[in-house]
Amino acid sequence: MKTEWKILLFAIMFFTMLLSCDELESNKNDSDDSIAVHRDEWEVLKITNYSIYQTVRSWYPWYGDTVRIVVYADKIQMVQHASDFSAVDSSEWSRYRTIDDLFQLAELDTNIFDVEIEFDPTYSYQKYLHYSPKPPLNTEGGFAYFTWNFEPTPILIGKSAGKNVIR
Repeated sequence: MKTEWKILLFAIMFFTMLLSCDELESNKNDSDDSIAVHRDEWEVLKITNYSIYQTVRSWYPWYGDTVRIVVYADKIQMVQHASDFSAVDSSEWSRYRTIDDLFQLAELDTNIFDVEIEFDPTYSYQKYLHYSPKPPLNTEGGFAYFTWNFEPTPILIGKSAGKNVIR
């Protein structure tokens, strides 16, 4: 009787593992579709002017500060230290990413890079994105981008009947 229970228990565990592997594989295949869906949702919003807070983590010692990034026309226009809002030197701006830049990183070749992403449910931008090269390219620990406090910035585009027109 004990042997039958062991066989039954083993069979249940085996089939449970098989089902979970199928589920993981289907989630992996959906991830590329998920990125495209979130990119489409982001692009439909047509937001090109915004501010975000961002922290970049890496094994490089000069990463790790939290900054506020101001973006106009999808280009970084200003980066400030979040602690005191002092300006970050423009020579360091290349460390930080716009939302469009993060989408490009999200679409890296998954045969070469491990990519993990978490999207914001309201605006579909990447709240968290981590990428690192897979072996044998694994020469660094990769980069993790934490992005939050997204604020769209309205633009004054002119006046109509004496009132400001904001887009």
